Amino acid sequence: MAKTLQIRDVPEETHTTLTARAAQDGRSLSQYLLSILVTVASQPTIDEVLDSRRLDPISLNTKDVVNAVRSGRDK
Repeated sequence: MAKTLQIRDVPEETHTTLTARAAQDGRSLSQYLLSILVTVASQPTIDEVLDSRRLDPISLNTKDVVNAVRSGRDK
């Protein structure tokens, strides 16, 4: 069952910006904010990612770590 949220004390500038962005996207402010909330809620937090890694350990060696760092630097 869907729930209703109410956010109080939204700064005027924030409300104006979000309303304009919703209009540019062709949606109501509620529709626009709901899409943002769904996106944020669908992404795991850092703690959730780390916890999942603890449950599914990965064996890494020094060579793998060095290669990953070098690969990241090359990008």
